[in-house]
Amino acid sequence: MGKGGRSSTEMASRIADLRADLTKAKDLSQADLAAEIRKMGFSCLACGECCRGEDNSVLVFPHEIRAIQEATGLSWQEAAEPPEEGEWDTEGHFHTLEWRLAKVGEACRFYQEGRCTIYPVRPMLCRTYPFYLERGKLM
Repeated sequence: MGKGGRSSTEMASRIADLRADLTKAKDLSQADLAAEIRKMGFSCLACGECCRGEDNSVLVFPHEIRAIQEATGLSWQEAAEPPEEGEWDTEGHFHTLEWRLAKVGEACRFYQEGRCTIYPVRPMLCRTYPFYLERGKLM
C-alpha cells in the first residue's frame, strides 16, 4: 500500500486520470474559465486563505514559471521548487507535476502583506481558486 492507503494500481490509475485532466485543461481558454466562474457568482474576498496553510501547494506549468520570472526577475529556483515524490492533499488526493510555487514556511512566497505580488501573472490554479478542473469541467 502507498501513502494514503492506496495500492500502486490505484495510484497508477489516479495518475493516468490526472494526465487526462491535464490534457483537457490545456485545451480550455482562460476567458472561458473566467466567464464560467463569473456565472457561478464567486467573488474573491482577498482573505489570503488560498495562499497559506499546510495544504497550499500551487502546481505550475513551465510557461507559468517563465512568466513569473519575467515579471519578477527571479531565477527559476527562486520562483518554483520541485515537489516531493508526489503530494497528497488533506482529502487524500494525489497530485504530481514537475513544479510548484516556492513557499516560505506554509505560505506562498509571493503572498506578502495580505496581497499577491504576482497577481497579473499568477498561475491558472490561483486564477480559478476555489474551483478546480475535473475531466475538463469546472467544479
